[in-house]
Amino acid sequence: MKKKKKIIWKEPLGRASRPYNPWRDAGKDYIFKRKTAEQVCKFIETEMCHNKGEFAGRPFMLERWERKLIGHLFGWKHRKTGLRRYRKFFLFLPRKNGKTQITSALGIIFLVADNEPGAEVYAAAADTQQASLVFDEAARIVGHNSNLSKLIKVFPGYKAMKCEVDSGYWRVLSSEAGTKHGLNPSAAIIDEVHAQKKTELMDVLETGMAARRQPIMVYISTADYAGDSPCNRLLDYARNVRDGQIKDQSFLPVIYEASDDEDDWKSEDLWREVNPNYGISIKPDYFRRQFKKALAEPSFENTFKRLHLNMTTEQEKRWMKMDDWDASGQQIDQCELEGQPCFAGIDLSSSIDISALVLYFPAQCACIPWFWVPAKTADKRIEYQMWAKEGYIKISKGRVIDYSLIRQQINECAKRFDLRDIAYDPYNASQLVKQLGDEDGLPVMEFMQTFKSISEPSKELEKLVISHKLIHFGNPVMRWMASNVNAIEDKNGNIKLAKPTKDSPLKVDGIIALVMAFGASLASETPGESYLDQDEKEFDKTMEEVYS
Repeated sequence: MKKKKKIIWKEPLGRASRPYNPWRDAGKDYIFKRKTAEQVCKFIETEMCHNKGEFAGRPFMLERWERKLIGHLFGWKHRKTGLRRYRKFFLFLPRKNGKTQITSALGIIFLVADNEPGAEVYAAAADTQQASLVFDEAARIVGHNSNLSKLIKVFPGYKAMKCEVDSGYWRVLSSEAGTKHGLNPSAAIIDEVHAQKKTELMDVLETGMAARRQPIMVYISTADYAGDSPCNRLLDYARNVRDGQIKDQSFLPVIYEASDDEDDWKSEDLWREVNPNYGISIKPDYFRRQFKKALAEPSFENTFKRLHLNMTTEQEKRWMKMDDWDASGQQIDQCELEGQPCFAGIDLSSSIDISALVLYFPAQCACIPWFWVPAKTADKRIEYQMWAKEGYIKISKGRVIDYSLIRQQINECAKRFDLRDIAYDPYNASQLVKQLGDEDGLPVMEFMQTFKSISEPSKELEKLVISHKLIHFGNPVMRWMASNVNAIEDKNGNIKLAKPTKDSPLKVDGIIALVMAFGASLASETPGESYLDQDEKEFDKTMEEVYS
């Protein structure tokens, strides 16, 4: 018979180097009931099972760190009333450490085993799809257990379940807080707090708990970007409670995070410490591959740190290492590109600034750019004047760019090369595009400047540059623009390229045009199913799965 591991309840919660001690602030009012803690853990392990991946069908045997946090959450009671000590629980955990399974188990306990008559449990998130993840997992747990199925009736279409004993229920909510007043929650699970832009939903749920005997708010999140946000404010408070700066007996902080100031993010020992399920639900080989990608691709480093190490990062990061850009692919004579298939990207910006046309030749991994700037603007920028003398920039007479010059160049390219598509940003391009398509009979395609459209071609182009395969013929204007590009990251790890600040004099138009041309070439490889044609929500879901 396998001997059960002894649980030492006084072990630290969260990272060993930054412990939270529940006994420190308990005082004389609260007592830890070990028997209760172990009963809750036993309930999970005997009545619940895993439903996905390699553990599907197996009992939900809690890991040591899971037993500790669940035991403390339910084991601490008020000495006189016997009611729950903790009314807020903040779990700050990197991705793929099993948080959905944990919170699903918590939701079921809050519904049927929390000594709360007529319980109202709510799973909430920034959108209904995210909020449904915890509910759907709980529904699967109920469906695979005959005892739970007798207690709970699931209504999948309504994203709700009902306790047959006392008519308590569990519902899914989205972030539209205006319609949530009047609720009487006994428990609320807020998933992915970092995606909450406002606190209104959390405030509505918390204030609705006033009539409950032992209500609880459960906050689950990975790291947000640096700056003021509901997640970062909650995290700061949780850190202060953890460190004893704030005494709050009712707040349970469990924080797994790395620090820029104190930790080496490249250390596997740190990965293991910050990810308590490292080697269990998180496979080391996968983690190492993600780490190598972060080393190789500057735009992915922040994603790795934020999602896998819970490090609060800036949203923007330099996109390209110039050493990689300078290590261009094998040089060829541009004459070799005559008649070859290519795709164009045009970024017109404003008529008083620089505009760019870039051709990308997929077979040769080569690009050729053209740039235009009005004479009035060139007079103020000495580098524009220098590049114009060297033939890298064309000066348009007057205060604004004459777009007919760009049209003429595109038509010349269509005669010289096998021009398959012209990708354009609809901003400022309507008249020129109409002329190219309707009058010149050239193929044009709209390319919106969104995370959806930009992310995949930006990342694939970055790989091409890092592998030193892109042939750019050493164009100094393109090099300057490549050095200016920042990658702005969204919460799913998608990126969008931009200049350092909105009002920065640094330009990136040639790189944006190259990304559009490159994206058009990718779209042509899978006609009818390209990322440009996918439903936006489906695309975001796909990208989240790839980078989670």
